[in-house]
Amino acid sequence: MKWLMIVLGLFCFPVLASEPSLSAALAKQVKPAYQFYQQEQYGEALRVIKAVQPKAGFELAYIKRFQGNLHWLLNQPAAAITSLSQAVAENALPKDQQSQTQRMLGDLYLSDAKAKSALKHYQQVTGAQRDAALYLNMAQAHYQLEQWQGVVKAAERGIKLSKGFNKSASTLLLTGYYQQKNYAKAATILTQLSQHEPSNKQWWLQLSSVYLQMNDKKRALSTLEIAYQAGMLSSAAELKNLARLRANAGLPYQAADLFASQLKNQTLPYNTSTLKELAGYWQLAREYQRAATVWGQVAKLTGSPEHYLQQVALYSLLQQPKQALSVLETMPTNGVAGKVALAKTQAWYDLNQYQKALQFAQKAQQQQATAKQGASWVAMLETKLAAKLETNIESGQGRVL
Repeated sequence: MKWLMIVLGLFCFPVLASEPSLSAALAKQVKPAYQFYQQEQYGEALRVIKAVQPKAGFELAYIKRFQGNLHWLLNQPAAAITSLSQAVAENALPKDQQSQTQRMLGDLYLSDAKAKSALKHYQQVTGAQRDAALYLNMAQAHYQLEQWQGVVKAAERGIKLSKGFNKSASTLLLTGYYQQKNYAKAATILTQLSQHEPSNKQWWLQLSSVYLQMNDKKRALSTLEIAYQAGMLSSAAELKNLARLRANAGLPYQAADLFASQLKNQTLPYNTSTLKELAGYWQLAREYQRAATVWGQVAKLTGSPEHYLQQVALYSLLQQPKQALSVLETMPTNGVAGKVALAKTQAWYDLNQYQKALQFAQKAQQQQATAKQGASWVAMLETKLAAKLETNIESGQGRVL
């Protein structure tokens, strides 16, 4: 706090004739306290000043002001507030010193998280003192009270009064805009912050998040891409967010490629959740072979029949019935016997082995969960086998292979 030395001004500079001054007797009593102060013996200075008995008015205000500064230097904020409040209450200090003392009180109240009291004093000095630091403190007080419009107004004023870029005021202004859901202005402030601190990933991440709030997914993605290319994205959560934005932007291959590379260098954990998400991206990119491989890895981790069936479905889509059967013959079937029977039906059908396909279709028909689908397969396969038998008989083969 820059005001700490101001209280000693009456000792260091002559007092204007129009301003009140200490009596010779009181000045003599105060002088030892000032000497102790110069020697940084604040406790001794306070002991001396407490023994002084000033008259009401200017002298009392002066002594209480000096006393309040000493309490602050001794890390006694509550006592400092009491003394400075008494000094202000006299309303007898010169105008500039009265204003400075009120601002001291505001600063002390703010540091003690008593924002309402701080604002009361700040608002009384804005006519005499207009600088960026004052409005920054006012913005902080409004922040403590969650008065977002007050934060915005004070921070904007602080920025206007700043000689250069004011990061603290800009950060408070950002918070005010964001809490008011004024995302467009929040994005403007974040853009300025990222320009002044381009290596601070916090601004890039927040800017991307704000663009998402604005439903501007294109700029949300491009912002994160800049951060990624600069090497600022390092955590699994950040990388997953980038991948999801890529996928949502119609770039699932790039999302999968990012996941695969980060899995390889162990930035992303090799676990069920990560692998399932990767498999999903490969499927969206229509890279079914890669998706099938990853689903196989998921299945090995979980042992879940459903995960094996995901792999089988992809092999079926790829028209690779032998690979599908290889999985089906070795996977667990607990709880999914009907689904496994249907999958085998499909695989044998794709291999043109209709009799074997019929055997598994009949098994699927016997399971409650797959009875209807099994019955449809049975009907279709019996018709196909009957037609084939008829063809064989007509051609003289007399049997069905």
